[in-house]
Amino acid sequence: MILLYTHENRFFVLNAQNLVEQAGINTVLRNEYASSAAGELSPVDVWLELWLLEPTDYNTANDIIERAFSDQQTRQAWQCPQCKELNEGAFEMCWQCGEHQPEPNHEPEA
Repeated sequence: MILLYTHENRFFVLNAQNLVEQAGINTVLRNEYASSAAGELSPVDVWLELWLLEPTDYNTANDIIERAFSDQQTRQAWQCPQCKELNEGAFEMCWQCGEHQPEPNHEPEA
C-alpha cells in the first residue's frame, strides 16, 4: 500500500477517493476515526488519509486528483443568466436558482 492523498478537510479526501474509485482503482481510508485523538496527537497525525492498494496505480490516481482539483481552482466566476447571481467558478449550477452555467462562447474575437 502507498499513501496517495491527505488533507485537513476530510471532504477533499472523500472526494479524491470517489474520483479514483470511479476509475477502477481500489483505495483504503486510514485515520477515519482519529479525530477524537486530536489534542493527544498533532493535528496532522489525525488527518484522513487515502491509500492505494496497488503502488503501480499511483501515477494514474495522482493525475486524476490533480486534474480534478486544479480544474476547480482555475474556473472563473460567472453570472447566472436567470437570476443574475454571481457564482464561484466551482459551481456548475447556480446556487440560488439551479440554472446551469452557460457554455463558454468559443467564437473568435474580431
